[in-house]
Amino acid sequence: MKKLSKVLLSLAMIAAVVMLAIPNGTVAAQAEGPQLKEGRTGEEPKGLEGLYTEMLDRHERAGDRINNADEVVERLEKRIETLTEAGEDPAELRAILDTFLENMDAVQAVYDELGELIEEHAGFDADGQVTDDSLAVYTLRQIAEGLLDLHQLSEDARFELRWDLMAYRYANRGDE
Repeated sequence: MKKLSKVLLSLAMIAAVVMLAIPNGTVAAQAEGPQLKEGRTGEEPKGLEGLYTEMLDRHERAGDRINNADEVVERLEKRIETLTEAGEDPAELRAILDTFLENMDAVQAVYDELGELIEEHAGFDADGQVTDDSLAVYTLRQIAEGLLDLHQLSEDARFELRWDLMAYRYANRGDE
């Protein structure tokens, strides 16, 4: 009897391990197309025209983010006015704002240079169709490098602003 229960227990354990090893859902390797974040199925790779269009969209979104920086400037200017009306010295906050504006001027300059490169669109016609493959690839590389520079400058400007404002709040935490 003891031997029989050991055999039955061993068989039950083996069956359990086998059942756990069998997949009960769709395996990612079996899904159609490449998998992207959140389980979405991706599109087929784009040609040079598709990459060009995508980079134009990224440039446009970067311009929108630059324009959104105006809201930050407006809020800081309102805070400076409030401090001035209260009779306090807004010099630190003004210096933070001036630094941010200088940084955003550098971002705007890179954005404008990138816009000129896109306007030239060497290797592409006015409709975004490839006219010269090697020149189109070179143009796409230049645009991609410009977008990376633009992104990095923009992130650096925002990070420096957040850091400066954090330090300002910490230094003035008892005053307000």
